[in-house]
Amino acid sequence: LRPSFQLGIILTYTDRPDEARPLVMAELDRVTALGDEAARVGVLFRLAELELRAGNWGPASEAAREAMALGAQAGIEQEQTTGLMVHALMTAHLGALDAARQAASRSLAVATEMGDRIVATRARGVLGLIEMSAGRPVEALRSLEPAMDDLRRMGIGELSIAAAPENLVEALIAVGRLDEAAALCDETEERGLPADRAWHAAIASRGRALIAAARGE
Repeated sequence: LRPSFQLGIILTYTDRPDEARPLVMAELDRVTALGDEAARVGVLFRLAELELRAGNWGPASEAAREAMALGAQAGIEQEQTTGLMVHALMTAHLGALDAARQAASRSLAVATEMGDRIVATRARGVLGLIEMSAGRPVEALRSLEPAMDDLRRMGIGELSIAAAPENLVEALIAVGRLDEAAALCDETEERGLPADRAWHAAIASRGRALIAAARGE
């Protein structure tokens, strides 16, 4: 909960990875020097997420793999489920869908058992991403709709924390639920307005483009 590390997380989510990276790396160095492996899992999770957003696949994969391995070694459910979730997210982006599905399913099971709604929601988002990547929108909806409902119930404003809205829009379009997809685009854009979030505006615009294409416009 160090302020410098929290600032690094905020900068990551607000699309400023180059400013976030030195703050996150400084925290990684600090917990490594202390030998705090449990804390290291949490920092590696944030580092993997940062590098994934920045498009640096190598460092993101390395951080995600280490987070999962340390989480398993620590034997603490919180670290285990977080490490599994970020590894699943990174593996899904690399196209190893079976391995990603296994890690995400395990993360969801552990998070649900321990009552961690945030990680459970994120794991559902990753499962939805995996099914969309496999061309299975009906199966994707089974994970993405509950994930989006959880984001709403928890009142989360930063929708980019879970791979839910952008993939849910695609899944709804794929099964012909275009009006619901349009409503989700509006909701996503509106949720980002208080902080002028470019991510929310971009996802909404992209969704509207896909809807227009589906309608032949």
